[in-house]
Amino acid sequence: MTTVGAVEQEPAWRLLDFPVKISPAHVIEGDKAVELVGVRAVFRPDRMEVLNTCGPDYRLVRHRDAFMAVHEWLVAHDQPIASVETAVGRDGARARVTWRFNNHALVGSDRLARTISAFNSYDGRYRIMAVCGGVLLGDGTDIRGDHPYSTRHEHDSSAKDIVDQARKALDDMGRTADWWAALDDVSTPRGLVELALAAEHVGVRAGKVVLERVLTTEQPTAWTVYKAMSWYATHRVRVRADRRLLDRQEFYHAAARGLMGRLV
Repeated sequence: MTTVGAVEQEPAWRLLDFPVKISPAHVIEGDKAVELVGVRAVFRPDRMEVLNTCGPDYRLVRHRDAFMAVHEWLVAHDQPIASVETAVGRDGARARVTWRFNNHALVGSDRLARTISAFNSYDGRYRIMAVCGGVLLGDGTDIRGDHPYSTRHEHDSSAKDIVDQARKALDDMGRTADWWAALDDVSTPRGLVELALAAEHVGVRAGKVVLERVLTTEQPTAWTVYKAMSWYATHRVRVRADRRLLDRQEFYHAAARGLMGRLV
């Protein structure tokens, strides 16, 4: 984690600072490199790696430019930022930044520090996207809202697009807290939870762990299930630089939302 005042110096933030550029794309034919007409490569020169191919009109939205634009917008609008966390995956092709705030939401007996998470990618996997959420005080579980705001990467995409999605996510915080509270009113018997976990294809191991956590509560609700699935995403799937685990973590966060569609 990094405090807002130390964003520029924090090593985790610098995960986003690697070079990336658009270059002509080539294929090797015999001993010659032949340029592909109408195709370009999103290229990481420090590792000599191609992160994606694109058309001639593709406009690169660099991770740091996108996320710093969001950060500056939040600061300009006096949002009470407590910390910033970055994560990257697929050799830097995909990235997520989460801002944690000093204001809280209360759901039953649970208190959450509000958050916004924003996403960008060079390989087309993530849209330009933002979603509000909260970090559960006590165990640090990252719990997302149910409505990610996103736009497709278009030829004229810019950092402004991700700021627009973050603004929408910020405006959605009140409704999201109300949705969380409504989940706590929905009773979820064991059999229904088991069916929902199977339908979401979370896997036998994950399903077993989540169900065990749910059943530690005497009268589990949909909120209990949502917390348990979010706990698995946060604590059982670790995110490190240049690993594919970022995708896996987002899969389980999406599964948590999917479970609510089956239980509520």
